[in-house]
Amino acid sequence: MWKVKRMNTARIIVLTIAPGAGGFAAHVAGGSDNAPAPIEPAARLQTAGVLAARSDIGLGRAVKPERTSA
Repeated sequence: MWKVKRMNTARIIVLTIAPGAGGFAAHVAGGSDNAPAPIEPAARLQTAGVLAARSDIGLGRAVKPERTSA
């Protein structure tokens, strides 16, 4: 006839604990309130102008006002 194997005790324990742990994790994740977090205004930073070269500048060449655009 049929040969029946018994489940390992450790496997039975895991199969009983896993659904409980999953349910607890779902409860914790779903139990948070939906109130939005308060938004704090961003800090103002001082900025400076940036110069951009109109063409390539070779190594060691001076940057002159006519070669830049503000």
